[in-house]
Amino acid sequence: PVALELSDFQSAVACAQVVRAMGVGLDRLNCNAGINTFGDVELGVRMANLSLCLLEKFQAKEYLPRTYMGVYGFVYSFKQPFRDLLQPLLVAHRTGLVTGDIEASMLSAAMYTGMGLQSASCNLADIYENALSFADLMRTHNQTTTLTLLLPNMQLILNLMGRCDDPLRLQGEALDFDEAKKTATATKNDLSL
Repeated sequence: PVALELSDFQSAVACAQVVRAMGVGLDRLNCNAGINTFGDVELGVRMANLSLCLLEKFQAKEYLPRTYMGVYGFVYSFKQPFRDLLQPLLVAHRTGLVTGDIEASMLSAAMYTGMGLQSASCNLADIYENALSFADLMRTHNQTTTLTLLLPNMQLILNLMGRCDDPLRLQGEALDFDEAKKTATATKNDLSL
């Protein structure tokens, strides 16, 4: 295996030179570069761009969901409007379903919903309809943690659309926060809060 230090761009260049000199193809490619660059957003963007270039060069469709999730969900979200990130996250979701990367697919769907909710250019009813189908898929594929992340956004969308008794409480069709809090406390699962 050949590894590189993501905080050092020259390390990436050196790694590419080593792989080229070996004269063999890659049997595994991890394109999650840029996700954790310790607060250096510009370095993160450069590494994310490198990830997209590697993905394209090697036509590694099976890595597209995780790469897109990392690049568009975690890196570009610091530099670009959310509305510009929605389509790639939807592509990551759909591709993950086809390639079998269910975890990345569902996380991309949850990110799509959260960013769509925060993007003023999106129709809340459309975002909610997508979220309903995402939630069904999450239940089908037993992605309970990701579903736990999705449900508050779904209820918030309903609240913003006036489909709740009290718009200041996350309680309604998608989520009853009080019940979710009881479950989280009973199971000692703070993530679900």
